[in-house]
Amino acid sequence: MKMINMVRENNRGYTTIETVVALAIFLAVLIPLSQLLARLMYTEKTRDMIVAMQLARQEMEETINTQNYVDNQKLVMMNNKKWRINRLVKIRDELVELHVQVFKSGNVKPVTELKTLRVIW
Repeated sequence: MKMINMVRENNRGYTTIETVVALAIFLAVLIPLSQLLARLMYTEKTRDMIVAMQLARQEMEETINTQNYVDNQKLVMMNNKKWRINRLVKIRDELVELHVQVFKSGNVKPVTELKTLRVIW
């Protein structure tokens, strides 16, 4: 009977120190792991996609605001890389179809494309 009472008295759970140490070890592993995952997700390909999308949006907005509905091709230097922007325009009746493609220098396949259909007033 004495033995059972001793077991119950010694079984009080984790102390505060043990909990703090376990938490510190957990965070010491979790923080570098989360930083590594963030770096892996934000690769050069991702940066190129973001830049290409910004260039395509800028070209689309500029075309709509100026109503310069003609095909165009231009070269742009951004983040020490050359980009080619193609603007293709098709006019049918009172509609204008705008198609903007952004290529990384030397690539045949566009990094991104935007299309819209506008009504001419």
